[in-house]
Amino acid sequence: MESTAPFGKGYSDAYKAIFAPVDDANRITDPNVILQRAAPGGDLTRKGATRLLEVMKESRKDVDKQTAHQNFTGIMSQFEETSGAGKDSTDPYAKALYHEKIFPALSNQFSDVLERGDKADVRKFIDELPERAKKLAASLDAPEQRNARRMDALLEQARVNAETAAVTAASGVPKDPEFARTGVKPENWTQAMALPRPGGLTPENWAKVLRRVAISPTS
Repeated sequence: MESTAPFGKGYSDAYKAIFAPVDDANRITDPNVILQRAAPGGDLTRKGATRLLEVMKESRKDVDKQTAHQNFTGIMSQFEETSGAGKDSTDPYAKALYHEKIFPALSNQFSDVLERGDKADVRKFIDELPERAKKLAASLDAPEQRNARRMDALLEQARVNAETAAVTAASGVPKDPEFARTGVKPENWTQAMALPRPGGLTPENWAKVLRRVAISPTS
């Protein structure tokens, strides 16, 4: 599968910015902005800039293509958020997967459909895009992998919270007694307990594992 590398890491964001709402500060209407981003140190390659300039040109000449691009970017923006790759995501792998594999692959497929010029095929592709994105993501990132990263993030948060709790306790500031021992936030604890338990552990034993990791992450 083609990576975003030939286009540059800013390809997906620049693509969407071309079709952003008029009142969006990130909207790109000037081709020079694309060219500047392809300069040394920029986030677009020459190939990426060329592709985006072609997209801008064809969308200005053909209203139907402009609408199709807007629909494509709108659906992909929604998927970016729901897949855990949005701007507020704490999962760097999910972000990289979206920008480096999922968006480039689907934009390439979309470009091929547009080039053929069959409006029915374009509508069909747009209609199927949410499901295409889900299937592609599932093939690249299994649920077990996502759960493992989620657990790692929760345990790391637990470790940080435990260190913070120790500092807070040393300063004499009282803590919620239920979570004082681990320093884990209630919402993080609930999420961690809801994840699949390895080795068929009972909830009680799983809780002991999480508490031990939170209290002494290196033991």
